[in-house]
Amino acid sequence: MQKNKIIIFLLFGLMCGLVIAQEIPPIETYSPKDFGAENQNWSISQSKDKHIYIANNKGLLEFNGASWTLYPSPNETIFRTVHVVDNLIYTGCYMEFGFWKRNEQGTLTYTSLSNELEVPVIEDEHFWNIISLDNWILFQSLNRIIIYDVTNASYKVIDSKTTLTKIFKVNETIYFQKLQDGIYKIENGSPKLVTNQEIVKNNIVVNIFNNKDELLIQTQEYGLYQFTNNKLG
Repeated sequence: MQKNKIIIFLLFGLMCGLVIAQEIPPIETYSPKDFGAENQNWSISQSKDKHIYIANNKGLLEFNGASWTLYPSPNETIFRTVHVVDNLIYTGCYMEFGFWKRNEQGTLTYTSLSNELEVPVIEDEHFWNIISLDNWILFQSLNRIIIYDVTNASYKVIDSKTTLTKIFKVNETIYFQKLQDGIYKIENGSPKLVTNQEIVKNNIVVNIFNNKDELLIQTQEYGLYQFTNNKLG
């Protein structure tokens, strides 16, 4: 009987170990020495072929699962954001935004949209976020949102007199916060006020989620708020 108990205990331990091994995937850590860049990364995105792209202080990092490649930024400044759409890798940095595409030799080449579109870039403007929606790519700085239409290579600009903290994509709708103003959404390329209640006017919104077909708004310091019947609660 004692022997049977020992066998059962060993089998149970083995099964637990297998379950844990299945639930926790292997984790591999890479240092700046491994990927050949600096230690500060701002944004990450993945392509359909499972390549990883990272906006790093030193440039655009590409990881194919086995090796790293570093592509310096076009104006030798810090990359702030990266976002992959199909076979294009969109990036934003200091006073510059555009996309990367793989050439016949297998390396990435850069096209400056800010130059091609002749967008008048604001002095000291950094592009912090990129979001895609249907045929549009949105580049967000702290001062404005540039909406690029890939079908006809045109663009619109949404300006703000106050700081734009971030843009959010929720249920195929783009939302953003103007500090000291409120939360807006984009309709037909133009901003439309969603709410200007005090809690979202003077507190930074860090995320907006969908919750049972209603908005759940997360603030930096005061927690979560449900937006129901045009009111925060």
